Amino acid sequence: MDKNMILVTDEDRDCTTYINKSWLKWKIYDNGYILNVVVDICIGDIGISDPWSCRGTDAPNAAKFGMQISSGGGDATIFEYEPTSSSSYVETAMTNTWYDSYVWHDAGTADHYSDLVIDEKGAVWNINSMRCTNPGIPEAFADVFVIIKALEIGTREESSSNGDPHFTTWKKEHYEYHGQCDLVLAKDPEFASGLGIDIQIRTKLVRFWSYIRSAAIRIGADVFEVQGHATEQDAKYWMNFELKGELSTIGGFPVKVTDIDEGSKGIQRVTYEIDLGSKYPGQMIVIRTYKEFVNVRVIGATAEAFGNTVGMWGDYRTGHTLARDGTTVLSDFSELGSEWQVLPSDEMLFHTTEDPQFPQKCIEPEDPRGERRRRLEESTVSEADAEKACAQLKNELDRKDCVYDILATQDLDMVGAF
Repeated sequence: MDKNMILVTDEDRDCTTYINKSWLKWKIYDNGYILNVVVDICIGDIGISDPWSCRGTDAPNAAKFGMQISSGGGDATIFEYEPTSSSSYVETAMTNTWYDSYVWHDAGTADHYSDLVIDEKGAVWNINSMRCTNPGIPEAFADVFVIIKALEIGTREESSSNGDPHFTTWKKEHYEYHGQCDLVLAKDPEFASGLGIDIQIRTKLVRFWSYIRSAAIRIGADVFEVQGHATEQDAKYWMNFELKGELSTIGGFPVKVTDIDEGSKGIQRVTYEIDLGSKYPGQMIVIRTYKEFVNVRVIGATAEAFGNTVGMWGDYRTGHTLARDGTTVLSDFSELGSEWQVLPSDEMLFHTTEDPQFPQKCIEPEDPRGERRRRLEESTVSEADAEKACAQLKNELDRKDCVYDILATQDLDMVGAF
C-alpha cells in the first residue's frame, strides 16, 4: 500500500543550505510515499506573472486546482473545476511546454516544492483555490483532491531485493530465500521497445543466512555490475565488464551516483539510480551498497514497463511466483530459487564466474532454523536492541527485515543498509 504525504504551505523554505533536492526526493519516494504539495501557485496562461487571476471573487484561474507533471517538466495534466462534469472536474493536457512558463510560483516554490513531484505519482495543487470566494470552488477542490488521491493509490508497484535476501514481489508479497547462487530477479527481452532487460543477483552463504553480494543489470547492449565490499570504503562497479568504466548511461538511460560517507564509521553508502523517465515517466531502478550488502529496487513500476517480466519478483499482473513455464505457481521458495538459478540460456552477466553454476545446484543452508535459534541464544545483540535500532525506518517490512539482519549479523549498523 502506498503511503501518503501531503504538504500544505504558502511559504517557500527559508533554510536550503543543507538540503539537497534530489536526495530529498529520493528519500520520499524510496520510503514508499506519494507526495502532494498544496502551495502558493497559480496555473494560467503562457507568460503568467502574478497570482491575481487565482485570488478573490470571480478569479478565472482559481478553477484550475492542480496538475500532475511528467516528462521532466515538459508535459502536464491539469485538473480543472467543471460543475457539469459527473466528477466535478476535467483533465486538460499541456504538452511540450515547460510547466513553469504557465504557472506562477511564489518566490522559491517551484524549486522547493513543485519540482519534487515531477515524474512522480503525486501532484502540485493551487492553495488559492481553497481560499477563493467563488461559490463552490473550495468545496469542489476538496472533492477533486480526494478523487485524484484515490486514483494515485495502487496504480504503480515496487519490487525489491535487500542485502540479506528479502524479496518483495511486484504485488508486495514478502519472502526470503537463502541459497547461494546466481539468480534471475527479472527479465523481459521486449523491455523498452525491444531493448530488453535482465536483472541478476549473486548471493553468498554465511552459516544459516545469505546476502546479495553483487547485482548486474543489462539494458540493450550495456551491462552494469555492482559489488559490495566489507573492508573497502568504496563499492566496486563494472561497466561493460570494465572496472569503474565510464558510467553515464545504461541502454541510453541516465545514471546518477550518490555517495553518503559515514566518516565516523569508515563506511560509505553508494546509490546508483537508473532513470527510466525518458521512456517510462517516474520510474527508476535503484542499486544501493552498504558494506558487503547490495540492495536492488524498482521504483514506480507500471505494467507498461514491467508487465511482461519473469523471475524471482514474480508475475507483475497476478503477483504469483511462477516457474519458468509461466503457469506453475511455486509456493516453496527454495523451489523458486532453484527454478530461477541463472542458466546458460540466461547469459550470466557477472564479470567473473563463481560456484555454483548450473548444472550445479544452488547451495542451501543446513538446518537454517536450528542454526539461527542456536545463534540467537549465543548473541550479544538482543532483539530489543535490534528493534530500537530499526525503529527509525518508516516501512514496516523494512523494519522487520532490519531486525532479522541485525540479529543474523550481530551488527547494529546494519540499519544503514535500509
